[in-house]
Amino acid sequence: MVKDFQLTRLPFIYFKTGKLAELPGIVKRFGNTILLVTGKSSFMNSQHAVHLLEEFRENDITFHHISVPGEPSPGLVDQTTERFKHVQIEAVVGIGGGSVIDAGKAISAVFGLS
Repeated sequence: MVKDFQLTRLPFIYFKTGKLAELPGIVKRFGNTILLVTGKSSFMNSQHAVHLLEEFRENDITFHHISVPGEPSPGLVDQTTERFKHVQIEAVVGIGGGSVIDAGKAISAVFGLS
C-alpha cells in the first residue's frame, strides 16, 4: 500500500488512501466547481460515490464528471477541455488508478490550473 503523501509544486497533487470524507474540504480550498475524473464505472457504481456526491452537494460543490475507460489519449484530453471550456473549472479531482490520475493531470495542465 502506498503511504499518504502530497506534492506542493504546481499542480497540487494529493494522494491519500481511505480518506474520501476529507475531499470536500480539500476541494473547497480551490473553489466550488470541479471536474471529477474517474475510471470506467467501479467508483461511480459504489456507495462511496453516492456518499461523496452527496457531500459535494451539501458543501455547494458543483461537479462535472468524465470517465476514463482505459489509457488516456490526447484526444480524450482535447475533447474534455473543449467540452468544458465555457465552465469555470477550479479544480480537477481524479479518483482511481494510473490512467485516471494521468488524465486528470493532463486536463488540469490544459486548463492551466494550479
